[in-house]
Amino acid sequence: IGVQVDQITLVDQPERGPDYRTPGGAIGAGPTDRDGSPGVRIQQHALTAHDCEFRDNEGSACDSLFDGQIAAERCWFHDNAFGAISGVMTVELEDSVFEDHPYEALFLWRTASLVARRCVFRRNVTDDLGGAILSYGADITLEDCLVEDNSSPGSAYEGGGAITVFD
Repeated sequence: IGVQVDQITLVDQPERGPDYRTPGGAIGAGPTDRDGSPGVRIQQHALTAHDCEFRDNEGSACDSLFDGQIAAERCWFHDNAFGAISGVMTVELEDSVFEDHPYEALFLWRTASLVARRCVFRRNVTDDLGGAILSYGADITLEDCLVEDNSSPGSAYEGGGAITVFD
């Protein structure tokens, strides 16, 4: 049985400003670095999701500006305005699907890390680089994953339509 996450309340949040309700229905604290609010903001906390659907958020499905952690198993991330997962966090994914995002599905930077096992990255498109995964300094490990039909048609660079990793 799948569960759609409509509202998540993070408890024991550090004081970072007033709480607000995002258009995605979740409660977060502080501004986002992209237009649109995330469905779930994880800041110095952890989120574990099993059998969940994250869709149609005006920002990314999940983001963290301060060392968060997300573990997702058998989840479906799709049609989020700024991708599925973005920011500075530890990401562990298993048997999950990331598809149809108009920005890269995963955007990770600085001290972030990603381990994805048996995941599918499909039809994610960006104007820059890395339709499926864009990494600035994050460690990336993919095990038995399918990466198909991701692109960056507006990019001035050659290559990296699916995955781009920078130091």
